[in-house]
Amino acid sequence: MATSGTYNFNPAFSDGVLYAFHLCGVRPPQITQEHMFTARMAANLMQLDWANEGVNLWEVKGPITIPFVQGTPTYAVQSNAAILLDVYRTQVGTTVNTDLILTPITRTEYASYPNKLLQAPPNVYWYDRLIAPTITFWPTPDAQSFTQANYYYVSVIQDAVLAGGTQLDVVNRFLPAYIDGLAAQLSRTWAPSRTQELMATAAGTLGRAKGQDVERGNLVVQPTLSGYYRN
Repeated sequence: MATSGTYNFNPAFSDGVLYAFHLCGVRPPQITQEHMFTARMAANLMQLDWANEGVNLWEVKGPITIPFVQGTPTYAVQSNAAILLDVYRTQVGTTVNTDLILTPITRTEYASYPNKLLQAPPNVYWYDRLIAPTITFWPTPDAQSFTQANYYYVSVIQDAVLAGGTQLDVVNRFLPAYIDGLAAQLSRTWAPSRTQELMATAAGTLGRAKGQDVERGNLVVQPTLSGYYRN
């Protein structure tokens, strides 16, 4: 039996839009500029909603390095960051680097610290999810051996663009969920009678995709019997 020998199916976003409209019962000759405007808006809004769903493994970026500046607690974070994952400080040595994980705190916890400019090796951080997000370390970095922080983050999906045969910033195993989701969103405007059915289909394909979009590994839970942080 002959097979293609390839694994590269990744159509242009415009092709996906045509198929999503097809699922709505809108045939290509019926599609107007207004249809395409709706598709672009619906797709980009859906992508932002996916970022709110949780971790999309294909969008995990990093590690990003933040060089510590003595006495400076707050630093800029990548503007496309949806979620911060692992954050750790690094002791840069001549022969070996030592990493220690940092734990997150809330705004309220940070506000409760009486001396926010206390200088010592940081052991916690507050991620302030602003339009221009920041990360604040406590204690404030000092002049000692821990010279930088590193972090992984989940990026939002790059903008969906119709022109020029642009492809989606989505791993191909999520394409069925993407097209089903887009069809469901478009049906709200162009085929309301199909919305309930398409929404159910979209929920099923997205659920299956996210169920497989996980890292496999052992979960180990054990008590802390000694201090973790050290200067």
